Amino acid sequence: MALIGLIEVKKRLKPVDWSVEELSDAECDAEALQQQLPKLRKLDRSEAQAYATINRALGRERSQFAKRSHFSRRRHLVAAAVGFSCTPGANA
Repeated sequence: MALIGLIEVKKRLKPVDWSVEELSDAECDAEALQQQLPKLRKLDRSEAQAYATINRALGRERSQFAKRSHFSRRRHLVAAAVGFSCTPGANA
């Protein structure tokens, strides 16, 4: 009985036309771009984060360097005023 039911269902089903129209070049490009946009956005965000991280690190280094060089200049000025040389071995 089940086999007879399947044959009847098969007779009632109409064939489906699976042929697809050929897309134009512009449509293909647009579709490819739509598929790639999420990946491009993610790449752009990660690139921006990397640049921000590098800029923060460089800013910290510049700040620390400025503090060290300011201290170094001040030390040399004080040493010159006292008559002391900051180069190793010069006062021995």
